[in-house]
Amino acid sequence: VAAESESAKSAASVGGRRFWRSLKGINVQSIKARSSAALDSPVLFELPKGSIAGQAGSCELVDGILRLPIFRPATSSAANETPAASLPLPLGWVTLSAEQKGGPRFLEEVPSQEVEVRAEEMGLVQCPTEGSCSPE
Repeated sequence: VAAESESAKSAASVGGRRFWRSLKGINVQSIKARSSAALDSPVLFELPKGSIAGQAGSCELVDGILRLPIFRPATSSAANETPAASLPLPLGWVTLSAEQKGGPRFLEEVPSQEVEVRAEEMGLVQCPTEGSCSPE
């Protein structure tokens, strides 16, 4: 059953996409991105603290843990030194929040202005409509 928290519903959106930053104050080295929403699925890559990732779909509630599919950012590291090209999917599932189970929140929404500034700094452009994207 898909479920989204108020934070997930109100997250910053740029071009219809939402972006999330892994919190630096959490008590883990990095956030593990798994192959499915299941908490025991294989780890595909790890998201370092402070990294930003784009949301890849709807959140799912798994045993009281809010799971979020994300696109793999360039700042992630593949599990077991697996090259990115050999990963089965360009996305992974991370825990957005374990607060319902007494655990921590792992991600925060990124303001759309920050996403736009970073995209501009990287030379990325937004496509206003399908098929009409061209560099500025």
